[in-house]
Amino acid sequence: MRAVARRLGGDRSPLAEYARECLGLEPRWLPEQVFEQAHAELDAAPPKGPGSLGGRLRAWQAAHTLEPIERLPELVSLAVAEARARTTAAVVPLPEGEVVACRLVEGVPCHAAGAYEGHPGHIAESVLKELGPAGREDQRVRFMVSPSFVNVLWGVWGDVALLADEGRREGELGACLARWALYSEEAVAMALPLLRPSPSSPYGFGYFQGGSCCGPG
Repeated sequence: MRAVARRLGGDRSPLAEYARECLGLEPRWLPEQVFEQAHAELDAAPPKGPGSLGGRLRAWQAAHTLEPIERLPELVSLAVAEARARTTAAVVPLPEGEVVACRLVEGVPCHAAGAYEGHPGHIAESVLKELGPAGREDQRVRFMVSPSFVNVLWGVWGDVALLADEGRREGELGACLARWALYSEEAVAMALPLLRPSPSSPYGFGYFQGGSCCGPG
């Protein structure tokens, strides 16, 4: 919290130093060989066919994408009803009148789209703190600056965050995401705003580099 508070107060120490204090790990530049190995393993997963690995991966994702998307609220309602029944029976009784609804939105950043969680958690906290009351910088301090799951290609986000901290141009950042994270142009456009220097910049290091700290040896 001290590090985030200093950042909000104008401190501009190098991102690696800031992330070290926030996360308790040693941020490092991941060499291309790490991602090449991940690409080789991923290459064996999607169905074989023509085109690049990224293209095949996106084709596989498209084949498993819900169409039409307008069906999503109905399916979410069914999933929520099942989760509610299981939660009430085995975990904790939920209050009477508790409701979780799903609504489709367009034209908003991906974090904003996910902010309306069933029971507000870290995404809602992030959005609310970004919109914190004027003159109350203390209300923008987040309590969670590391994610909760691991994926090798998320290591690309750490590299891109370091490049962004150096002031590299968006074209270079986008090229890195497309080449190593296998992002489409649309995915790159969504990711770049999240990777601009901000008090939350250490977050991306937690995906792969943080997960590596928890592995064997």
